[in-house]
Amino acid sequence: MPVKPEFLRWACERAGKPESALAEKISAFPYWLTGEKASTLKQLEDFAKATRTPFGFLFLPEPPVETIPIQNMTGTSGRQRGASTAMDHFRLAVRPEALATAFGEIAQTLFDCIRVVMIESRKLAARRDYLLPQLLSGQVPVEVA
Repeated sequence: MPVKPEFLRWACERAGKPESALAEKISAFPYWLTGEKASTLKQLEDFAKATRTPFGFLFLPEPPVETIPIQNMTGTSGRQRGASTAMDHFRLAVRPEALATAFGEIAQTLFDCIRVVMIESRKLAARRDYLLPQLLSGQVPVEVA
């Protein structure tokens, strides 16, 4: 999964970790920075965890400006960032694994139903597109259709 190198650098700076430290943990990291290799989903999740970066932030058009008032702000590019450890002071809700699994099963059932309905809809549209011109031209009488 390609991620812009500036996001990777931003996440490192935000976490207060040098790129070399992440290269030790994630061997492919230097190749991501040069664009030689793309990361896998699992690798990106590991990177986000290591830098304490919300996973979705890596796919934004540009790095976000964080507005949480935190002491000990750092950054030299005109945008100050809080240390990654600052989030340790916030309480975060973590979903129970059993609840996430149950939700996933229900959602998968619904997605399967949607897929079946979409296939049926395509079949019906094809039949309509085949029969309608014949009905309008009189090739097929209405009683037979």
